[in-house]
Amino acid sequence: MKVRDSGMPDEALWDSFFDVELILQRLGIDASLVDVAELGCGHGTFTLPVAERISGTPHTYDIDEAMVARTKARVARAGLTDVVVECRDVVTQGFGLPPASQHGSACCSTSSTTTTL
Repeated sequence: MKVRDSGMPDEALWDSFFDVELILQRLGIDASLVDVAELGCGHGTFTLPVAERISGTPHTYDIDEAMVARTKARVARAGLTDVVVECRDVVTQGFGLPPASQHGSACCSTSSTTTTL
């Protein structure tokens, strides 16, 4: 059960914290990866660039419905059709993906904090 909002800062401020292209380059996120799972999509700051770099489907999750809605809107506006964005508590529900089905994973929304009772 979620008992606290994610505490994400304003989208423009959050995006200004990162050099997304440099981070993804250093992490080796590129077309050699097929499917990737992302924990904590937040505003979609990393979701869209990951989707544009990999050769498969990114699956991204957040516990905050507002963050999921925002990421879905950004994905739609970008015309990306192969991105799965889901509101899910992966701690209690898991990712819902078959074992060993993803070529990479990322935890990008580091300010999200929840407490489970």
